[in-house]
Amino acid sequence: MLKSSFKIFLIALCYLSFFLVPPSRAENFILNSSFEDTLENKNPVASKDADGIKYWMRWLHQNNERSDIAAHTGKYSFKSWESGGIYQNFAAPIEKGKTYRISCYMYTPTSDRLKGGSYEIIKLEWLDTNGVVMGPDTVQSPHFDSNMPTDTWHLISVQGSAPEKAVNGRAVLEFIPSQGSSGAIFCDDVEVEVLGGEGGQLTVSKE
Repeated sequence: MLKSSFKIFLIALCYLSFFLVPPSRAENFILNSSFEDTLENKNPVASKDADGIKYWMRWLHQNNERSDIAAHTGKYSFKSWESGGIYQNFAAPIEKGKTYRISCYMYTPTSDRLKGGSYEIIKLEWLDTNGVVMGPDTVQSPHFDSNMPTDTWHLISVQGSAPEKAVNGRAVLEFIPSQGSSGAIFCDDVEVEVLGGEGGQLTVSKE
């Protein structure tokens, strides 16, 4: 009788454990997603990249940087204040028709809040076998602009379906300037995940 009761207890415990364990997160196809790692043996003079953010490619370096002023997780984030940005290519491998979502946390502080018409966006781009961006298939997220409350990390995302000839995807964070604007935007914890099925939704939420 005691042995039978113990077996029932073990079975009940297994069922309870199954429901209590949180579901695992989808795989993230972005490397160094929170900008914590820099290039090894970097040569800033040769590369013109004083930060050397590992796995990422930047343009207009004078307008953005790896920063420890604010971070959603870890110690660092990516800070922008003028035209330019950063991107990373990814492959899952790319599967036609599957939906890929890029998400990123964005933030503007009261001490250097975004003002005017400038904004940050996420772009989901697709590259063909020649590494050329398939422009018509590019989708963009909602704008992170001066209407966003300060000192709060906001989750911005964009998703779209992979076109037939796509070989790679590209996650792009781009600062779009407006004359007379000022202030900075911080980006952190970039994620690319496969959802499956058709896509095209844009979302923005507040943490």
